[in-house]
Amino acid sequence: MRAAIYARVSTEHQVDNTSLEDQERICRKYAERQGWRVARVYREEGFTGTREDRPEWLRLMRDARAGLFDVVVVMNTKRFARSVRVGLNLSFELGELGVGLAITEMQLDTTTSQGRFMRTQMLAVAELDRDMVVEQMARGLHAKARRGQWPSSASSLPYGYTLEGQGRTNRVVIHQGEAAMLRAVLGWVVDEGLTRGQATIRLNAQGYRQRNGKPFHQDNLRDILRNPSLKGELTWGGSGKYGDPVRIQVEPIVSEARWQALQRALSRNSMVTGERGAFP
Repeated sequence: MRAAIYARVSTEHQVDNTSLEDQERICRKYAERQGWRVARVYREEGFTGTREDRPEWLRLMRDARAGLFDVVVVMNTKRFARSVRVGLNLSFELGELGVGLAITEMQLDTTTSQGRFMRTQMLAVAELDRDMVVEQMARGLHAKARRGQWPSSASSLPYGYTLEGQGRTNRVVIHQGEAAMLRAVLGWVVDEGLTRGQATIRLNAQGYRQRNGKPFHQDNLRDILRNPSLKGELTWGGSGKYGDPVRIQVEPIVSEARWQALQRALSRNSMVTGERGAFP
């Protein structure tokens, strides 16, 4: 019988015995014990097991339709699929082509009815394991936010703030360059009476740019100026099953009174006729 080996890792950091090399070695030994000849090896790197459209798996399926092997050997259900639905779909597709599935750690062969039953059970365990990992990571991020740290990357921070330190030692601090720009814009809008569009034109004329290097547009400038983080109210996360949004105490860029004055000015000049879309 001709066998195809499928090995997968989702990241470079894998636990013991789940590297591509280890998976292939284990699967080859299994095939040898069964008296099968290894005809093909497919090594998937950097793709999650919850997806069906993995490049190497798609190549495997093309070869299966071409009749290049009779059974697919994987080390365990986690390497094959991390979702019951995905795992069953892939297994059924193989079955329709007359190709069996062997999972080495379970000594499971889906060419038998008992093997097919065990396949469904083990895929359910793999999905549960993944869900528990995701939940644990999410709760860990929320705990980090409650300690006053920023759980995400610095680029996800609101304009005017950056990270000092890394990992468990990071803290949110004011980005002095961005904060100076924001205070200047606040003065233009509140004290000089510039509209949002006029402030945008002045910003771009003075050479200021967004973090991605593109010129400011009045809509993204509005979003920045409306964000309560300017007055030190920084929030991480959204409502969901893993926890409510977490308020992180940070140094304010402007006072509460100045922020309120800014909001009133923005509300007044947002009604200027023809302003929307008229500026870069």
